[in-house]
Amino acid sequence: ARLMLNLNRLRALRDRPLREWVLLSRFLPRRRLAREVAAKVALHFRDRLLATEIPEAAVLAECAGSGKTIFEYRRNSPSARAFESLADDLIHGRVVEDAQEAASHVA
Repeated sequence: ARLMLNLNRLRALRDRPLREWVLLSRFLPRRRLAREVAAKVALHFRDRLLATEIPEAAVLAECAGSGKTIFEYRRNSPSARAFESLADDLIHGRVVEDAQEAASHVA
């Protein structure tokens, strides 16, 4: 509720529309609840849900504890690759809807 209040305040202060995306972070696809939440988020925010999910990983806590970025701490880790993919999503505005459509053309 507080996040939505702050977003509404920010929208009111801007002279142009604010780009808004949704990101699944600390995601554990093996957990049923996580998959259920992801499905509901995708249903409601399909055009704003970024295609990349950031998984829960010990290496992310370790790099934060060492005061380094994931790229400095373990550049070739799956977590680093996930953040690179996230950056690509943001640069290109790639959302789940687009990723699913592209996959359907390949299949």
